[in-house]
Amino acid sequence: MKLHVHDAIIGVFGGLSALVATIIYALASKPWMMYLGGAVAIIAATPTIVIRSQISKIVPKSEIGKVFSLLSSLENCVPLFITPIVTEIYQGTLAYFPGAFFLFSSSCYALACILLVIIFLTVSNHGKSGIF
Repeated sequence: MKLHVHDAIIGVFGGLSALVATIIYALASKPWMMYLGGAVAIIAATPTIVIRSQISKIVPKSEIGKVFSLLSSLENCVPLFITPIVTEIYQGTLAYFPGAFFLFSSSCYALACILLVIIFLTVSNHGKSGIF
């Protein structure tokens, strides 16, 4: 931790990066805007890394394999229920706003950012009381 930045804060920046990128994608009217969204999303994968990092710090060493296995299974199940939702949003808004499904994605990233802020505040408060 050379920069003295908490993992959850790095995750929040990554989530904000993804959130802004999906809003850019949703509102893109020119091809270069899609490239801009890609540039903004350069650190968008960090929330996943941060969540795994936080889990590895909380879970006992003997249980990490089981927890990560469950987490991987759940991550692979997400497309089963997200794909129909996104398809319905896209088909329902294609005529007047084809980028609406990107706004749905941005709302998911906003939720992830809120949860990471809650994690940060919880861990920070516990750190002050000497629990961690």
